[in-house]
Amino acid sequence: MEKNFRGVFNDTVYISANPSIDDNELDTFHNVVTLWDSDWDDEEGTVLPDTVVEKSLEIGERYPEKRLVVHFLQPHYPFLGSNIGGSVEELRKDAKGDERHEDVNPWRMVRDGIYDPDEVWNAYVENHRKVIPKAYKLGDELPGKSVLTSDHGNAMGAPLIKSLDLIDIYGHPWGVHLDEIVEVPWVEIDSSQRKPIVEEKPAATSDISGDAKKRLKEIGYLA
Repeated sequence: MEKNFRGVFNDTVYISANPSIDDNELDTFHNVVTLWDSDWDDEEGTVLPDTVVEKSLEIGERYPEKRLVVHFLQPHYPFLGSNIGGSVEELRKDAKGDERHEDVNPWRMVRDGIYDPDEVWNAYVENHRKVIPKAYKLGDELPGKSVLTSDHGNAMGAPLIKSLDLIDIYGHPWGVHLDEIVEVPWVEIDSSQRKPIVEEKPAATSDISGDAKKRLKEIGYLA
């Protein structure tokens, strides 16, 4: 986030279903709406795509003169409708106490031979299928031009150095810049409407809730 949004964007409201956010981002945007805090689905262990659409449309009406950055959590794990590790606790159970998996996610489980790569990849693709139509729906219903993109992709055994098949990369490890991870889609949804954009002083916001760590644990970012 900090590399993509340098400076202050008081014409933009950031709506996030992803708890991977820090207090510095509160000072970057006009307002930050933390759906991961207010609209988390405890049964699914995530914020559902339909919820993101509904809340974002409401927030768009509340801020008619602001750009919106809407961060869906999907296709990030957990994989909706899949029997692959419905929670971090289930992932650890599948790891059978392997100490390497205190900090778990499905990509590491594939890397270490615990999960079948095809099953995980198919579940990942299915998560895309669940969220992409919702993102298109939101882009169509919001006034003005919308863009669908992603913060990263995921590697599935891609070699770290193409010419040397020595280290295979899974998921999106920090600091690894493989094409599979950094090349993301950019889809523009045009509109005949162009809404006015007004920059204003930041809205009053509080510090990020301590529940962020709890949510990050639930999606495998923290042990």
